[in-house]
Amino acid sequence: MLWVKMIRPATLPAALVPVSIALLLAAQIMTLIWPIAIVTLLTATAIQILSNLVNDYYDFKKGADGEGRLGPVRPISAGLISQKQLKIAIYITLLGVIVGGAYLIAMGGWPIILIGISAILFAWLYSATAFSLSALGIADLFVLLYFGPVATLGTYYLQTGAFSTQALWYGIGTGTISMAILTVNNIRDREQDALHHKKTIVVRLGHSFACCYYALLLCFPFLPLLFLPNALWSVIYLLAAIALYYAFLKAQGRGYNKILLYTSLLNVLYFCTILLGYYVA
Repeated sequence: MLWVKMIRPATLPAALVPVSIALLLAAQIMTLIWPIAIVTLLTATAIQILSNLVNDYYDFKKGADGEGRLGPVRPISAGLISQKQLKIAIYITLLGVIVGGAYLIAMGGWPIILIGISAILFAWLYSATAFSLSALGIADLFVLLYFGPVATLGTYYLQTGAFSTQALWYGIGTGTISMAILTVNNIRDREQDALHHKKTIVVRLGHSFACCYYALLLCFPFLPLLFLPNALWSVIYLLAAIALYYAFLKAQGRGYNKILLYTSLLNVLYFCTILLGYYVA
């Protein structure tokens, strides 16, 4: 149970949804190559877990998870696991990423090499070093790219060997939802981040801006849904996004943890809406 908490299951839809969307789109024009599809899903999940574990390790080393933390308790900060155990978990996960990535590179060639190496680098740079992406406040852009169009386009290419405009736009949609997840996290941790000189967008521009920013991030994914074969299903996403935003406005302190979970589930709903838009008349 402890290690389940360590991988942060609530964050995994950010990795699984864009890959699943791309597989859905590829299935419209061909029979899926299931070994590639399964390894893509597993490798994307492993990269997300790797990012989470590396983030836990370096935040602990920097003392960023001390008293006053509003987010879920992190086992290493609570003394439930040692640094050595966490390092071993990081190395095992990295090995899984390398093995899965090697197979996908063999199937997809040099574009997958670029995606794989840059994704691992992003997972490390997100929180490692004094000039990490999260500390500089530019992590949002990388979250959009790697949990959005990079994942959808890469997955679609692995299946079809081609580019897809649909994969691009739905990828941007799911990427913005992942940015919304990060935004909730940063709103919750704004005071602690400011104390540790972590200059997220929320720290730089304030709470009022962050609320408008979150609303925009929830709204944008609705636009690509209007081009579904059956666009009426897009109303499901819109209503859920509106309800979530009203819940967000009422949240305070640890209440943002539920909003973070609901925003992650909104990503799953986004995939379900696309699925319904293609398969249900």
